[in-house]
Amino acid sequence: MYLETHTHGRLGYAPEKSALPLLGARVEALFTPRAADPDRSGLYVVSSNAGFQSSLLFWSEARQNGLGLANPELFPWTLANAPCGWLAREFHITGPNATYTGKDDALMWALDQADDDLLSQQVDTAWIVAVDFAQQPASRTEFSAVRLSLRPASLRMTRTAVAVPRAGRSLRASAALAKAFVMLKTCPSVTVADDRSAWLIGQ
Repeated sequence: MYLETHTHGRLGYAPEKSALPLLGARVEALFTPRAADPDRSGLYVVSSNAGFQSSLLFWSEARQNGLGLANPELFPWTLANAPCGWLAREFHITGPNATYTGKDDALMWALDQADDDLLSQQVDTAWIVAVDFAQQPASRTEFSAVRLSLRPASLRMTRTAVAVPRAGRSLRASAALAKAFVMLKTCPSVTVADDRSAWLIGQ
């Protein structure tokens, strides 16, 4: 499959409900122009902590005021797949929608699924959005996103048969993709991997 375009960046601290519109504005170019057939578009979101902050807020209110008086508006955002649902509605992606929780291992599962869906012609275009939400006012939400297809482009992603051993701790999915994009500026190819599998990105 081919990597048509990509982006990565940081956002300020905010609960998921407030952070998603900010994220949407930053990744909008990846979804433009809109897919001709939304049913043949796939969205695969990866996060290590989606829903965590909203869960803490919701249960804190429930413990303080009683479950019946906890803010019901927060409850949908306690679910890990809430960001995927929001992005799918915002960008009219009505094909496969999936959420993967974890770090670089979850990113590998998302890449594998996107590749399978493209090769089986279930989708024509696949977006992977990796987002790790800030948990403290001093921290930042980090995101990386790619648009993939089988249409020839300057960068190709190839699944390798042998995993590349990691050095040190695993990376969050957003950091793993961002690191690859930075390295691509000086290297002809880079590898994104966990202990199970690897993807080679190159020309």
